[in-house]
Amino acid sequence: MENKITTLEKISFLIPVYHGVSDFLVLLHSIEDFTQYRSEILVSFDDPKDWDEIEEKKEKINFVPIINKKRKYFSKNINQLARKASGDYLIISNQDIFFQSVSTYFFVTDCIAAKIPFASPLIMNKEGKLSSAGLRWNLKNRDWFQTNTKITLKEEKSSWPFLPRPILPMTFTLIERKLFLEMGGLDENIFFSFEDVDFSLRLLKKGITPKIYKLAKVFHKGGETTKNADKKDFILASQKAFWEKWTKEEVSNILLKNYYE
Repeated sequence: MENKITTLEKISFLIPVYHGVSDFLVLLHSIEDFTQYRSEILVSFDDPKDWDEIEEKKEKINFVPIINKKRKYFSKNINQLARKASGDYLIISNQDIFFQSVSTYFFVTDCIAAKIPFASPLIMNKEGKLSSAGLRWNLKNRDWFQTNTKITLKEEKSSWPFLPRPILPMTFTLIERKLFLEMGGLDENIFFSFEDVDFSLRLLKKGITPKIYKLAKVFHKGGETTKNADKKDFILASQKAFWEKWTKEEVSNILLKNYYE
């Protein structure tokens, strides 16, 4: 695969900011190397004070800000940013991500070269271990969805860098913009914790299997979104919306047909 972003492809970074700007500024500088290619950065701010702080710092990296009058949560913010994006590919990122530009660049270019429409690098926590943010609690049968599982020895030996996974977290994900919009974006009724599960299931129904890229890692600080909220009620409200949309049988059938066969 030729590792080059051509003049025909443009990358749009979509970043919703909820809780302060220090982590976001680290991410912004991680992205800086991409600005030499055809790319744009779109950022939504749920707290106008965060935008005020950014203006005071006079950051030199250009990005398009959207300042919300009230909190929109992840799904609404990403959909809002995607509609304004002009890139051929979207990179959906949490604000508390940091990464090495070189390996992430290869992740992007390899996805484009291999025509992979939906993929994620390995998501690691700040200690460098596979992030538990890749797990989502299943309300009905009290089990976990594995959204970023460990790599098997067979997969490790394979020369092909893309590995199929049933569900991808939206922590740091690349997707074709056209596909994202055709899918209707994220379900805004499922605003937190299960929006990525819902989106992956809808892709599987279309015959598109999510992929992880084993040669790149991004690091996710995590935990900030629910730090000052009633975490249990907050998460369960979104999960309730998910299970009002999907039955356990539907989910099982999709996973069995498209991944576990």
